[in-house]
Amino acid sequence: MTTTSFQESLHMERAVPLLIDHRRWRSVYRRRSSALDATQARVQALESGHTRMEAQLDLLIRMQQPMARPTSAVQAPPSSRGKDPGMA
Repeated sequence: MTTTSFQESLHMERAVPLLIDHRRWRSVYRRRSSALDATQARVQALESGHTRMEAQLDLLIRMQQPMARPTSAVQAPPSSRGKDPGMA
């Protein structure tokens, strides 16, 4: 075995475990990245549902409140109290 082939062999012996580790970490990264994407999609769906429920709740609350009357109808001027509007 020549010095060059010995060095190449030694280099390969060191490189192979590193390549295996690299592939393993890349696989772990892909799985975690995929899980993160799925989690983010679920969170977004939950937030959308939450926003929709808040809007529905606001609508229900407004529907339960009595209708506000215009301020002019709340209190007539003192001069017109008790008088028929057509008789004035």
